[in-house]
Amino acid sequence: MKLSRQTMSNWVLRATEDYLLPVYEELHRQLVKRGVLHAGETTPRYSTNRERGPRPSYMWLYRTGRDGESPIALYEYQPSRKAEHAAKFLDGFSGYLHTDGYQGYHKLPGNIWVAGYWAHARRKFDEAPTIGRARQRSPD
Repeated sequence: MKLSRQTMSNWVLRATEDYLLPVYEELHRQLVKRGVLHAGETTPRYSTNRERGPRPSYMWLYRTGRDGESPIALYEYQPSRKAEHAAKFLDGFSGYLHTDGYQGYHKLPGNIWVAGYWAHARRKFDEAPTIGRARQRSPD
């Protein structure tokens, strides 16, 4: 028996809602209890309309730090990069949030302390050697 694409899609959606969504929700409850989290977002391509072409959207990642407990990493698809998405996802979280330089994270509630990634700070130091070399020239 050949199954239609719609039937198979419905099975996947139903299995996701019945079995995977409760697991995701429990992992989310556990994630926001931690004291240190990492967050970031990237732009996959997604299109709902073939005539208009791909539309920018965002895949947000939230993960726990290295606190010795079981690591948790959760993804959340959102159609935009608005800070309200992070605020809603992190509702109930209180602690340090390691992020990149996106200013939207600084709009989060006061119980979330935003800390930047060292890798992003290091980028500015990579530019510094050209300045430093000019100062280090020995007098002739």
